[in-house]
Amino acid sequence: MQFIRGTRQVKAQYLEAKARMEAVIREHHQVDTALDNATDAMSDKEYDALSARYETLSAQKKAVVREHNALRNEMARMNIPVVHHVSQALTANLPMLEKLADLSGKFTKVDQTGMAFDLEGTMRRSGAKMVSTFKTAQEFDELSGQRDAIIKSQAQLKQLLASDEMDGLRYADPKLHASLSQMAKMDLGQSFRKLDALQSVAKDIEEAFDSQGLSSMLYSTPSTPEEIRERKEKELREHQEAIDQGYM
Repeated sequence: MQFIRGTRQVKAQYLEAKARMEAVIREHHQVDTALDNATDAMSDKEYDALSARYETLSAQKKAVVREHNALRNEMARMNIPVVHHVSQALTANLPMLEKLADLSGKFTKVDQTGMAFDLEGTMRRSGAKMVSTFKTAQEFDELSGQRDAIIKSQAQLKQLLASDEMDGLRYADPKLHASLSQMAKMDLGQSFRKLDALQSVAKDIEEAFDSQGLSSMLYSTPSTPEEIRERKEKELREHQEAIDQGYM
């Protein structure tokens, strides 16, 4: 993973601070345990020395934790541009990926037998649904072409979020971390399997319509609520124009 120049030096400082923090926390715990387990056999002088050491370590613990956290967060902030670069393919296609994830996965398949023996009835019963399925598949053509880039982007994002360099992102930029974590957890495998199924059904529909000489219907028949509304509005306008011109 290619990080921003200067990250190596900050990471070295971070690892040193982490080692100091762990050493202080370990000794702090040991002294705390010794104080809890102190018995009457321990002299007042020994107890007072332990207590003084505990207070010193408590102050040191606060300082080394602050130092550790500051370096951790600085390292993450430095590499936010790297995160944006790595997640670019995911971010650019996120709306369509979310739309794909929301699809039920149950698509209207082509009724080839019905089209062969009762074309008019079949089209009346399920023609609009088949057209809608075909058009839905078309919406994802560009997403399908980006599949490899999207999958690679997610794999790199997961690796990046798990690295020491980006461990502080949740503190440096909580909103960005939450957004990236959500993208990293997306089940792209399931989504693209769903897309494969949709495109397979769309191909069958296209071949069936073509065999019946109905290919143009796939591109002209309104199937969405918006398209149906627009078609009705157009028909009303044409009807009114015909009346105004005296044809009706």
